[in-house]
Amino acid sequence: SMWGSAPPPFYDDEPTPTTTVEYQALVAECLDQLQEWRFGDAWTHTKSLWRLVLAGSSCPSSPFNGLPVSVLGRIKGFLGQGLSEAYVNWDEYAHNTPGVKLLEKPIEGYSLPMWRIEGVLPATIEECLSVLNNSDFERRKKIDKFLKKLEILENPASNISVEYLEYSGIFPVSGRDAAYYKALHTELDGTTVLFGQTINRKDKPQTSGAVRCKAKAGMFFIPTPGDPFHTKIVGFALVDPMGNIPKWLINKGKAIAPSVITLLANMLEDKFGDPQERLTLHKAETAHVHSTGSSVPSAVSSLSSSSSVGPDGGLMSSLIELQSKLITLLERTTEMEKNSRHPVKKQGSLLSFFRSPLVLLSLWPLLLILIYHSRGGFRKLFNRLFPSVNK
Repeated sequence: SMWGSAPPPFYDDEPTPTTTVEYQALVAECLDQLQEWRFGDAWTHTKSLWRLVLAGSSCPSSPFNGLPVSVLGRIKGFLGQGLSEAYVNWDEYAHNTPGVKLLEKPIEGYSLPMWRIEGVLPATIEECLSVLNNSDFERRKKIDKFLKKLEILENPASNISVEYLEYSGIFPVSGRDAAYYKALHTELDGTTVLFGQTINRKDKPQTSGAVRCKAKAGMFFIPTPGDPFHTKIVGFALVDPMGNIPKWLINKGKAIAPSVITLLANMLEDKFGDPQERLTLHKAETAHVHSTGSSVPSAVSSLSSSSSVGPDGGLMSSLIELQSKLITLLERTTEMEKNSRHPVKKQGSLLSFFRSPLVLLSLWPLLLILIYHSRGGFRKLFNRLFPSVNK
């Protein structure tokens, strides 16, 4: 038989979502995995801090209560400033394409390494997505010449679509096919992520002669401060072809990958124009608007431009202090959780729970009521609720 033949069309370790809720859970899990691949351990700490902010945004006693989404986005961007691309255990692959970084990382249980690609595209995020996130077979084939078939199966949610993909093989390797969901997520700081993974679909069996593969992939589209016409991209791909792939073909795939970014960049520039000329024109138009006294939202906003008192009531100027407090709260919570799991300190676990910052924030109204009623009001309330007890 040909290389890579005979795997089953369905896999026990692949998800089989059937409802919108199940798809949304998969999307959240996959997005979190991609963030971890990108930022490493630092993502775990930042995620915990952000959860504290979100919890506070609906708590009356929190300084974050009632803040507009735009301000929350700035806070999240500020918390993320400490994050940097993590390259632990990543090996850079040497190639001749300028401006593109290609790395690989071995993953246990996979015959192929995980690939990571970074570069800059000469277009806005929306323009990049108009080329990459579409269901037109001919347009997709310009980017991926091995794409043989593309079929939309369903749209479980407004930001989720399920596709069937078939790819032609290169002798002696069989072609591959997959049922794959893709999702679109936009962060509050403007970063947009296009991502997805393979799934089982009982209504879409394996194509005869093709091998059903497994994959999880995603691409971050990151805005460039001060320049909306250049978008940084950071992409990840973890693929299991479910069969033997000759080493020469793997090396050929590595060699082609950086040039795909160049091809995409050329397509974007041909379609939307020279990014530098567009930026110059944009700056001139913005300067003209400001000189006439009009006020329009800037196409690019950065955290540093919000240091003065504005609609957020001066919140941005105190973010450093708030971040420090959040980190302190997180460290205390983490330490208490560790102590509560220690055998010697088991009896203090309940106290640790009630000393948690989030628990205190949510229980403070109850504490005030108890204090008030401890002065006699509590007995009056009891008599009103249970008059028969006092008769």
